[in-house]
Amino acid sequence: ALSNSISHITGYGSILFFATKNGVFKIDQEKKINSHFTTENGLPHNNINQLYLDENKDLWIATHSNFLSCINGKEEVTNKSVYNGNDLINITGIIKDVNKEFWLATFGNGVFRIKKSGEIERFTTGNGLKSNYCYGITNDESNNIWVGHRGGLSRIKGERQQISRYGKNDGING
Repeated sequence: ALSNSISHITGYGSILFFATKNGVFKIDQEKKINSHFTTENGLPHNNINQLYLDENKDLWIATHSNFLSCINGKEEVTNKSVYNGNDLINITGIIKDVNKEFWLATFGNGVFRIKKSGEIERFTTGNGLKSNYCYGITNDESNNIWVGHRGGLSRIKGERQQISRYGKNDGING
């Protein structure tokens, strides 16, 4: 049975994916096949915050974990290490920019950029982010990364990664 707490929905064709507090559900409406992914199948945590379906139909999973998890088309789960700290991070959002690099918003640990080389770059209040508590993340046509926080926004701009903050004084009452 589908969990009673759905935090995000995505899909393609007749296939839908649901992020829940009890893992990820995949429903193929055409073939009438349902799949359920949890820690028992390799996910690092069952409380799923967001899903990102990429151009290869791989499903990337934002959850309470130091890993970025993926379910591929063969329904295999893989986990890529993002953070080596002693505490668990809570990934709240995932996007892929125009350069095909992942950006992860977290609740309390800022923003992580996973470069194509595999190198991980971190953005926090220490290098200009408005807050380390990130509620949402998106990018625009100019490849600016926008991060939503309580009380405002941060914009990570262009290749130089210049950070601008927007808040109450800029008309953002978040």
